[in-house]
Amino acid sequence: MSARSGHGAVLCIFFDFETTGLHLPFTEIVEIAAVARIFGTDGLWHDLPGNESATFRRLIKPSKKLPKKIQRLTGLCNELLEREGLDFRTALGAWTAWLRQIEHRAACAQGTIEVWMVGHNILAYDLPLLAAQDGRERRRDQWRDGGGNVWQAPPLFEGVEQLTGFVDTLHLSRQLAASGCFQPQGGHGLVALHSSIVGRPLASAHTALGDSLGVA
Repeated sequence: MSARSGHGAVLCIFFDFETTGLHLPFTEIVEIAAVARIFGTDGLWHDLPGNESATFRRLIKPSKKLPKKIQRLTGLCNELLEREGLDFRTALGAWTAWLRQIEHRAACAQGTIEVWMVGHNILAYDLPLLAAQDGRERRRDQWRDGGGNVWQAPPLFEGVEQLTGFVDTLHLSRQLAASGCFQPQGGHGLVALHSSIVGRPLASAHTALGDSLGVA
C-alpha cells in the first residue's frame, strides 16, 4: 500500500479467526481477534492516538467440543472456551462495537478516513465462514421463535460507516509472485510469508491475535 497525492489516511483492521475446523457448513468460530493501524498520507504506519487499546480479542463457546487437533494447533482448550467463551452473537456484537469505536478514534485524529479489513485467506475462508455461521444463527433464531415477528440481529459490519473493502494478503502475495515482483521463501502461507518479509518467525502463530499481529 502506498500513499497517493490527494488521498487521505487509511484505517486498516487486521483480523483473524480461529475455528473448529475447515468445512464451512459446520465449522464454528471460537476466537475473533483484530489489530487496528493507520496508514498515513506520509506513507508511514501509525498507531492510533489515545490510551485505549487498538487490539481486540474475544473467545466464543462452540456448540460442540473442540477437536484435539485444533487444541494442539491453537493452544485453546474446551475448559477455557467453556469458562470465558461468549455466544456467537454477543462476541460479534462486541467486535462490531469495537470497530465503530476504532473508526471514530481514527476519524477524530485524521478526518474522513477509509476503512479496509485485511487478513490472510479471508476471501476464501474467513469471510465465507463468518457469513455461513451468521446465516445459521439467524435461521436458528427464527426456528426457536417460530418465524414470528421477532428482533433480528443487525447485518454484519453495520455501523462501520467508512468500510471500503477487504484485502486478502494470500491473494496479494500470489498476484505479486505471478507478476515477478515478489518471491516468498517457503510458499504463501502466513508463517512463511512473515519469516520471508520480516526475517524472523511469527510469534504465537495459529492464534487469532498472533496471526492478526503477523499480518499487521
